[in-house]
Parts: sequence; C-alpha cells; structure tokens
Amino acid sequence: DNIQGIGSEHFGDYKESAAFAGCSNLVAIEIVPSQDTERLKFYGSDQGVLYAREGKEGSRFTTLLYYPKGERRPADVTYSAMSYRVVSGCTRIKDMKNCVYLKRIVIPSSVTQIDDNAFEGSAELKTVEFLGSGIQTIGDEAFANTKIEALTLPASIEEIGTQAFYRCRYLKSVQITGNSLKSIGRDAFNGDRNIKTISIVSEGKEPSGDAVIAERAFAYLTSLESLEIKNLNNVNIGLQAFYYDSSLTTAVFDNSNVRAIGEGAFRGCSSLEEIDFTDSGSLQVISPEAFKGCSSLENVLLPIKVSLIGKSAFEDCIILGEFNFGDLKVLGSIGESAFRNTGFSVVRLPEILVTLGGNAFGDCNMLTAVYVPGTVDIASTDMNPFGGIGEELTL
Repeated sequence: DNIQGIGSEHFGDYKESAAFAGCSNLVAIEIVPSQDTERLKFYGSDQGVLYAREGKEGSRFTTLLYYPKGERRPADVTYSAMSYRVVSGCTRIKDMKNCVYLKRIVIPSSVTQIDDNAFEGSAELKTVEFLGSGIQTIGDEAFANTKIEALTLPASIEEIGTQAFYRCRYLKSVQITGNSLKSIGRDAFNGDRNIKTISIVSEGKEPSGDAVIAERAFAYLTSLESLEIKNLNNVNIGLQAFYYDSSLTTAVFDNSNVRAIGEGAFRGCSSLEEIDFTDSGSLQVISPEAFKGCSSLENVLLPIKVSLIGKSAFEDCIILGEFNFGDLKVLGSIGESAFRNTGFSVVRLPEILVTLGGNAFGDCNMLTAVYVPGTVDIASTDMNPFGGIGEELTL
C-alpha cells in the first residue's frame, strides 16, 4: 500500500488481473528506456498511466491497461489525477476502476470499447466527455456507482452493457444518438433516481438503428419527466423497462417502430398522461401489465395491427377514457382484467374481437354502455367481463 511508483527495471510480464492489486497509493507507472527494451516495447506510459503498445516496434498505444489509484498531489508529481485525457489512438479502456480522485475523463474518438467494470467505483467521477464518434461498446457495470452528472453518447454507440450506469445517483440527463444502437442492457440505468430526461434519437431523414431496451433498463427513475425515442427503425421495450418511473409525464415515440412492449414495461408510471404508438406498424401485442397503474393516463393510441391486449395491461388506469378501439381491425383478444378499474363511459369493441377475458372491464363504475360484437360469447366466459358494474350497464 505504500508503493508510489514503479520503474521499468522492476517491470516484468504484466499480469493485468492482479499486477497492482491493493496498491492504493500508487501514483505513477513510468516505462522508460532500459537495457531490456525487448521486454518493454509492448508497454508504454503516459502521465504515469500504463498502456499496451502494438504495431511495428510497439509504435502505437492501443489499450489503456491500468490507471494508478493514488492521489497525485502537485508537490509529488507534475500532473493531477483530477482530470485525464486518454491518448489519441487508444482503442480500448480496461482498468480505471476505484480511481477515487478522478473527476473528469476525456475519451478520444479512437476508443471503441470500454470494458466491463472499467470505471466502477471511481466514486468522484463527474464528467465523461466523448470526443467525436467512435465508442461502440460500453461494458457491464462500466460506470456503476460514479457521480456522472450528464451523459451524451455519439452515433457510433451500439451496445450499453448490463448495469453500465447502475446507481449513478447524480446523473440528470441521458442523450443517445441512436443511429447504430443495438441494445441497452439489463438494469443499465436502474435506480438513477435523479435522471429527468432521456432522449434516444437517430439522426438523418430516414429511421435507422434497432434498439433492444432490456429488462429494467430505466426502472425506478423516480425523477424522470420526459422520454423521447425518435426516428428508430425498430424498438423492443423489455420487461419492466420503465417500471415505476412515477414522475414520467411525456413519452414520445416519433417516427419510431416499436415492435414489442414487455410485461410491466410502464407499470406504475403514475404521471404518464398519453401514449401514441400509431407510428409503430409492427406492434401486435400489448403485454400483461404493460401500463398497469398509470393512474394519470387519459388517452391511448395503438396501431392497427395490434391483435392482443394482455392481462391487466391497462388495469387501474383510473381516468383512461379515450382508446382507439375502432382503429384496431385485427384485435382478436382482450385479456383478463385488461381494462379493469378504468374511466370509460362508453366502449365500442371492434367487430373482429373473439375473446373477452374475465373482468376485462370489471369495476369500471363510469361505464354505462358497451357494444360487444356477436363474435364474442360472453356466456362462455369463466368470469363476467363486466364484474362489479351495476345493472344500469347497457350491452
């Protein structure tokens, strides 16, 4: 723990998993010319940071291997750990974890990959700046438990790993240019309770990018107010992706094709007022509990190809009164409790409907009239689709 520097004369083959384990006071690693140049030519250092070299005679810095963890006081060395700019030409960042004094990192466009856990535990890291478009992959837990305040990812980004920004409690905005986006991993931003805005927008006139938003990727963002997904080819929203984002009022899916909405995807988004998926021509299924408990939801617009609305999909959306049933030309099934305890007064179900689940409109105490097509055999339904409603209901 008291080692503060290491020179090339003591530097053998680098075993990255444990080479400097526990060296919490190490402030610099310097690779300097020595008699044993053959052994060292594939390593280099910049301001005390260890890199791997490649190319002829190790001419290029390609991978940031290790960033020393110790505090760098000006009295000790000529550079500060408060901010660091990765060497241009480097393509990969491996280990900058637990750098407790690092506050700012500048990443050049040459970097395409940030490894799993790369910055995890660098608890004072507030600013991550990507220069130009280059980064493609951010690994699992890469920035978990840091103090990043704003995140802007360029059009080159393809994959954001599991828990990549987990518990970044100071993060307030996420802006992703989604032209190349493929996936946002499980729990990627889960619990980042100060995020207010999320924007995933593909640049250009035509939609591009295919985004899989994995389970709980943006769950429990209790300060999130605005979500914008714009100009993406295909979007798959996973299980509980936006679960209990209780301050979310606006969710815009502009010129984006949402192909799937997972179970409980927006459950508990109690401030959400309107949903419009009419640009999502491939959307066919609204999964169970997808919008359950969205108690401020007033208006829902679904695309014409929706064929199934799952169990409890809109249950407890207590003021929901506008729904484009008439546009849903292939809607064949409405699941159990799908619209239970909602605010409808009159409902006209589409002619193609075959299955109407038990309590589908149960406890809708404002409901006075329902048109049910002859294709639905209410008598054969195990539970009354209109349970808990008084005799004044007209069918």
